[in-house]
Amino acid sequence: MGISSPRTVLAALFALSLAFGAERASARRDEAAAAMAQAARAFLEGLDGTERGRAALSFEDPARLDWHFVPREHVGLSLGEMEAEDRARFDRLLATGLSESGRGKFEGVLELEALLFEQESKPGQPATGRDPAHYHLAVFGEPGSGPWGWRLEGHHWSVSFTVGTPDDPSRIAVTPNFLGANPAKTQKGTRPGFELLGPEEARARAFLAALTPEERARAKLPGATPADVILAPGRARLDEPPAGIRAKELSAEQSVLLLALVDGYFADLSPELADRERTRLSAHSTDNLWFAWSGEEGAPAPRYWRVQGDTFAVEFVYPAGTVNHAHRLWRDFERDLGGTGLREHLEREK
Repeated sequence: MGISSPRTVLAALFALSLAFGAERASARRDEAAAAMAQAARAFLEGLDGTERGRAALSFEDPARLDWHFVPREHVGLSLGEMEAEDRARFDRLLATGLSESGRGKFEGVLELEALLFEQESKPGQPATGRDPAHYHLAVFGEPGSGPWGWRLEGHHWSVSFTVGTPDDPSRIAVTPNFLGANPAKTQKGTRPGFELLGPEEARARAFLAALTPEERARAKLPGATPADVILAPGRARLDEPPAGIRAKELSAEQSVLLLALVDGYFADLSPELADRERTRLSAHSTDNLWFAWSGEEGAPAPRYWRVQGDTFAVEFVYPAGTVNHAHRLWRDFERDLGGTGLREHLEREK
């Protein structure tokens, strides 16, 4: 099936955002990095010595590369240890990386964690692995001085930002970026029917509905439905060549829906960072985007989908064992945690 030029499709999807995105991102590049560094410094400076000792780690600390989204011990300062003033400074730092929708996603994860605590606790046996206070902020390196970064992590949430490289002090890497929803759709609690990842699911359904039966068949992965996101910790790349259906084979209208899947991930970043990612995507041929899916088309049912590009992949899955539990992941093949170039530079500096 024919396709309009990549530039035409991107313009249709991003409208004014892309029309002015490159200029705006360039003009505000240093400002975004400076604002993030200022907010991180303010957060650390407001802590007492003991708290700062837990929150601040060296950039070379191995914990910076050790990310995950399961209940476990985390480095950094927990939400439960923060006073009201600390939480206000934490919120200001979060706003330099995430948009209102992204921060709403984080609050949604905390809400679902509280619901899990309520559901899984027994008399005299609280569900200790389900605690909205057990989300930790860690700052790696000195904000604003050389490469540095920060991570907010807990069950079903791991979001990292890495600022600066030897060649570009204002570059901000925004991955790995993971969040999960359990339950995917609530039946109880204060908001019955709440779907934290409902927008992602709706966009995927819209894209699949726009494909012909033959196109859906070409896009379907062979074999069993993946049991979870594939690019979890321990695996940074997908198999080559890409699987699924290529954007080059789609109509312009279908390609707009495909790009909307990716843009849903960008939209959870702060406006400045989202502009950067959209501009970066527009610099690559959107013909090279691939969509792949597996599972059953009806909801609720086990299923998996992903979009893979030259430099990134986004995934969505209902993990094995339940269909009321969803995971979402964004990995960047070039820039995760600052990228391999930064790590190689740090090794040479030792």
